[in-house]
Amino acid sequence: SGSPNLAKQIYLLTSLNISTRLFNKLAKRKGINKIYSGKNDLFSV
Repeated sequence: SGSPNLAKQIYLLTSLNISTRLFNKLAKRKGINKIYSGKNDLFSV
């Protein structure tokens, strides 16, 4: 008996992590990596 909420949380965390990585790649290209790095700490698990 698995909780659907747990699966949902894992899915959300995974997609957040993926979009964070994609954003970081774009940010490095555009040179705004330093601005974002502070916000990134908030999402660290």
